[in-house]
Amino acid sequence: MKAKIIHITQASGGVKTFILNIFKASNIELEHILISSDRDFCDEVEKLKRNNKFYFVKMTRGLSLFIDIYSLIRIFVIVNKEKPCIIHCHSAKGGAIGRIVSLFTNTKCVFTPNAFSYIGFVGFRYKFYLGIEKFLKKFTTLLLAVSESERLRAKNEVGYKDNKIQVVPNSIFVKKKDLKKHDEITIGMIGRLTFQKNPIEYIKLANEIKLKGFNIRFILKGAGYHDYLREEVNELITKLNIQDIIEIESWDKSMSVENFYNTIDIFILTSRFEGLPFSLLESMSYKVPSIVSNVDGNKDVISHGYDGFVYNSFEELVKFTELLIKDVGYRLNMGDNAHKTIDSKFNIEKNIFMIDKLYFNLAN
Repeated sequence: MKAKIIHITQASGGVKTFILNIFKASNIELEHILISSDRDFCDEVEKLKRNNKFYFVKMTRGLSLFIDIYSLIRIFVIVNKEKPCIIHCHSAKGGAIGRIVSLFTNTKCVFTPNAFSYIGFVGFRYKFYLGIEKFLKKFTTLLLAVSESERLRAKNEVGYKDNKIQVVPNSIFVKKKDLKKHDEITIGMIGRLTFQKNPIEYIKLANEIKLKGFNIRFILKGAGYHDYLREEVNELITKLNIQDIIEIESWDKSMSVENFYNTIDIFILTSRFEGLPFSLLESMSYKVPSIVSNVDGNKDVISHGYDGFVYNSFEELVKFTELLIKDVGYRLNMGDNAHKTIDSKFNIEKNIFMIDKLYFNLAN
């Protein structure tokens, strides 16, 4: 009989990629079931044709008492019916509901934060959500961190013991890529138009590069999904008069993610916090050098000066961008190194064995 694992998540984006990659690469002796509030995600799981089961359950991003209670009861009924060996819950809301359900069903529970929710807040809300994490820690069999930085945060801030944490970095399917050189340079970023992704800094970078006299095209792909800063982004672009050099792409626009990576020459990530971003891994796999903010996840991937740059200030962001624009040889060599890094450290076809081993050990 196959070991059965139920995955619970409200989140999409990188969390969806994390779970899909497990579903695609995991040992066929493991049966994976998805519980998600994203209908498109459920459809993608069905298309995998690996006999993976899924359930659509409405969940909200924030606190919503009635919907949260409904979600909890509905998921409890599903888990009680499926009787999995392990509940693997992902991100904030899925992590909270999944761990509570695991308590009432006496099921082992793995939790993957993909960036703890409390780090996006300050003051009372920071303490409140940190307090929730400390409470739910009691019901967590194992915390599966996606980076060493996330492991340290789990240990030093939430209070997990070393033997309750395992690190398996976010990983992707890596393809062989050729070095590319375009006549005109394009700079790109992927991210929702939200506080976390900090698109305002990216817009300011585009303006600064234009003021320095460079003729560079900028693309920001990620509008249309929780993009509550869309109006502020558009107003800033108009105020700076840079409509001619920057394009805001929706997730569902004609340029696919693959075409996006094949188009750009430099990847920027201005995030205020991360777990370990798949967009960064993907850009590097396409031999695109990256310049990223110095936060959890970003700094775990990039070897500064070798396969990308990690910046600590806006001035450094501008300096590193200007360097890669001017030095074609350095840019291409850095992109080649980026692909080597991803293939050696963040390849799902290699790292899936660590996740499968974790599942098998907990199931037995």
